Amino acid sequence: MAARPQPSDSALHTVPAQACQNPAPAGGTARDALAEQSSLPTVLLLGDWERSEFAAAVSWLQTHTQLTTASALGTVAGLGVDASAVWDHVVIAQSRPGQVTQADVDRLGCHVPLAQFTALLGSACEGEPRSGRPWPGVTRVYWHQWRGRAPGLFAAAGGGRVSRLPRTVSEPERLDHALRMVPPRVAVRLAIDCPRATDYDGLAAACRIAGYQVEWAARSTWPSARDVVATLWHRPWMDECGWAALEQSTRRMTPVPVVALFGFPRQDQVQRARACGVAAVLSVPFLLPDLWNILHEVTA
Repeated sequence: MAARPQPSDSALHTVPAQACQNPAPAGGTARDALAEQSSLPTVLLLGDWERSEFAAAVSWLQTHTQLTTASALGTVAGLGVDASAVWDHVVIAQSRPGQVTQADVDRLGCHVPLAQFTALLGSACEGEPRSGRPWPGVTRVYWHQWRGRAPGLFAAAGGGRVSRLPRTVSEPERLDHALRMVPPRVAVRLAIDCPRATDYDGLAAACRIAGYQVEWAARSTWPSARDVVATLWHRPWMDECGWAALEQSTRRMTPVPVVALFGFPRQDQVQRARACGVAAVLSVPFLLPDLWNILHEVTA
């Protein structure tokens, strides 16, 4: 089970970015480390972020941003934010609907009007868009989407500010922007392990847009681990036969990383997939940039 993040002793706690946690690299200086830290986006993390399902997201934020956390959910409504502080992003963790109200979000928005707001949500919040009242103007990211979605949300631009697109941007323009953020891979081959041709066609098209070459790992032909840089693994549902197939795929393709696609995964499924040797789990349905970010990460 993922380690539970430790709460801070005070209401607000600044978490050093990785650039300041580690010594200066060989040939570098402390000034270089500070310059690297200053280029990272500033993030204020609030709410129920100490739950185990958010541990991977919190770890990512600690590594890739200048992170400040509030140690308790109760600090959201009455949080006293320094008027001189400039936050690129405010992330509100909510494990179940109703923990944070729209009034809490509006009140915090008055303190940091220029920040982008993101909701980091637990599995219990998946039905909220249909039966609840999701906060308007806040980007929703579930815990199992974080690894693929976060690089695009928190991409640092010049001066440490977050790269932003206008709200009027079209979907083709958004995808073009996402492609520019993820360097294309030329003449790099992927294996796609799925039983249905319709699933293969959709995944293959998504990979080819980003410059990957693809090969279908059908029963009759199986690509060699020497010929591909990663494997996308997908089944329409997961039962014991599916888990056996996943273990077979990871053993066959070792040391090539395997990315498993699960529909709305739960923590126990993600943990079991990692125990099978999976490098990453991608939540289905996904946005194209989610897939590209995961592939870029595991093949870098």
